[in-house]
Amino acid sequence: RDLHSFPTRRSSDLIVRIKVKEFGSERRAAPEHLDCLAIARDKGVPLPEVYRAANAAAIEKGLIPSVSID
Repeated sequence: RDLHSFPTRRSSDLIVRIKVKEFGSERRAAPEHLDCLAIARDKGVPLPEVYRAANAAAIEKGLIPSVSID
């Protein structure tokens, strides 16, 4: 398991840690819950919005592949 920290796409001052795990050839990432909760409370935004921004940043940084749902 690796831990990466970087700003979200929403704002460069919103730093979120992302846990990245690999299972064979599959890679999964999850935002650190307490980071997301602190940002949501501090900035007054809904928690799911913070999670979406964190996941988008992880995809943008190449930590996980983007998923398209057809």
